[in-house]
Amino acid sequence: MSKYRGLWQIEEAFRVNKHDLEMRPIFHWNPERVKSHILICYLAYALVKQALHRIKLQHSELSFEKIRNELLRVQSSLLCDIKTKKKYIIPARVTPIQKKIYQVFGLKRSNVPYSIN
Repeated sequence: MSKYRGLWQIEEAFRVNKHDLEMRPIFHWNPERVKSHILICYLAYALVKQALHRIKLQHSELSFEKIRNELLRVQSSLLCDIKTKKKYIIPARVTPIQKKIYQVFGLKRSNVPYSIN
């Protein structure tokens, strides 16, 4: 009975790997490449679980889909001065959820434009 109660965790792992991380289809025929593909997906899943755990400890619980969608919307613009050839990054505003995600991982995101040359 106790093993049956933990079945949801295994089903969740398969769901995340299949749908969110898109483990399948596998377009490799060489056995080593197939194993490598599955290993990369497993490592990605381990990182997802670590991220979910950290966010749950420090903030309210967020789903993987919510985290992914929030981070996909993080944007910056790249401007290049034609005369000086200097390049500048102009970061877009971040949402409160994006800010929380950055804080959980100890990342700092600049709010002001900066040069990258």
